[in-house]
Amino acid sequence: MKSNLSSALIRDLPRFENAISDKIFVTIDLDWAHDAIIEDTLNLLIQYNTKATILITHETPLIEEMRKNYNLELGIHPNLEQDISKFNDLTTVTQNRLFDLKLIVPEAITFRSHSTTNSSRIMEVARDHGIQYDLNFFIEFHQEFYFSHWRLWNGMTRVPYIWTDDVYISEPQRESDQTFRSIINWPGIKVLNFHPIHIFLNSHKKSDYENSKKYRENPEILSRLRSPGFGTREKFIHLLSITS
Repeated sequence: MKSNLSSALIRDLPRFENAISDKIFVTIDLDWAHDAIIEDTLNLLIQYNTKATILITHETPLIEEMRKNYNLELGIHPNLEQDISKFNDLTTVTQNRLFDLKLIVPEAITFRSHSTTNSSRIMEVARDHGIQYDLNFFIEFHQEFYFSHWRLWNGMTRVPYIWTDDVYISEPQRESDQTFRSIINWPGIKVLNFHPIHIFLNSHKKSDYENSKKYRENPEILSRLRSPGFGTREKFIHLLSITS
């Protein structure tokens, strides 16, 4: 039976403030993945004609391909954590990283920091770089609570996400297949986050990913390490299929 759900972009959220129950917002953190791994995710999005917000971590020729796809929105995904621990200058590090990524994606108005590194100072710098939507707030899905996006003190909009593949693979025993499927019928904001490497591997547990790291630049070997069952890839395809 055809679902009444449709995919939507983060930048379109204001249009859906009073009607988000039938929208699913897919976000993708690239996390410096190999081009072939990213292309695999893009091909699935194209196949199912799904809208998604892609958070860029690095320069890649695929960015131009993404720009041409009206279903995709480009945001940024800076790694602030490592540099902050090195230089201990939060504001300068944030300014430098956002400046570098905005050179690659000047149109970006959405961002999520790697490891969701966040603070009020980071929010101020992000706003000064034209960022309007902050995706750093993870609230794990629970059917008894209702979440929506909200306005921050500096005029930005904070958009919580309720499911992410890296948390799922860390403790897969906490989530049944039915739990994932129940998210799609939940009335609150449904922002689900994925990573191309977990989609490619169909990661089901953390060891699936850990065992693949030494082959991260070899997609051919990685394809042979793909896990069976209802892992990240199958969840992703299921999500795309119900919104197509």
